[in-house]
Amino acid sequence: MDKQQYSSSPCSSESTDHMPLFKLLAFTMAGFLTIMTETMPAGLLPQISQGLQISQAQAGQLISIFAFGSAVAAIPIIYLTQSCNRRPLFLVAIAGLFIFNSLTALSDHYWLTLIVRFVGGMCAGIIWGLLAGYARRLVPTHLQGRALAIAGVGQPIALSLGVPLQTALADTAGENADIAQSMLVTVFNFAIACGGFVGGYLLEHYGAKIFPSSMLIFILFSLVIVCLGKKHGFKIGHRPSKQH
Repeated sequence: MDKQQYSSSPCSSESTDHMPLFKLLAFTMAGFLTIMTETMPAGLLPQISQGLQISQAQAGQLISIFAFGSAVAAIPIIYLTQSCNRRPLFLVAIAGLFIFNSLTALSDHYWLTLIVRFVGGMCAGIIWGLLAGYARRLVPTHLQGRALAIAGVGQPIALSLGVPLQTALADTAGENADIAQSMLVTVFNFAIACGGFVGGYLLEHYGAKIFPSSMLIFILFSLVIVCLGKKHGFKIGHRPSKQH
């Protein structure tokens, strides 16, 4: 990764223990806004269904389509913009969230709202694809885990607990950490989107009583995946002392 992409930050410094708190808090706020944008409809399903004259299951798809947009955009956009300065790209994505959130609030048509949410999700995918790598480059190697924790404070507890995964992923990917992070974002948001689609289908056809048994199946499946990936997910040994 060309460090000129991050020329606005002291990302290559290995000789200082300085923690750029205010810069990291900017990423904290970006993560907070992205999560709020993605999940807020979950607490407003009755109001959304009434306002758009749709079922609550259909209203829940506003979360699924946002996550699907993130999954679709993260890898290709991050890959195609590797040679671009990351700051303008990050700011464009933040501005996109503002614009498409405003359009969502003004829209009174279900399909238009879905389209706007999808594009907003694409902006979120860019943010998630850049956030971890950018935050890591602001600090020396031994402070990168702490920097990611600060940048993740604005995210839900589940994402904050995922900091070790992001660190291990970036260490393995080296200079291609942004691409690796975009892959994580894609899988994560694809799972959210599929969960929303499947949940809406089950709710419509079988009711809420089906959720406990179906969730048990998904949990067992997840445990199998984690066990299979345990050996390769967190390799034993020292982390590299430099980012190239």
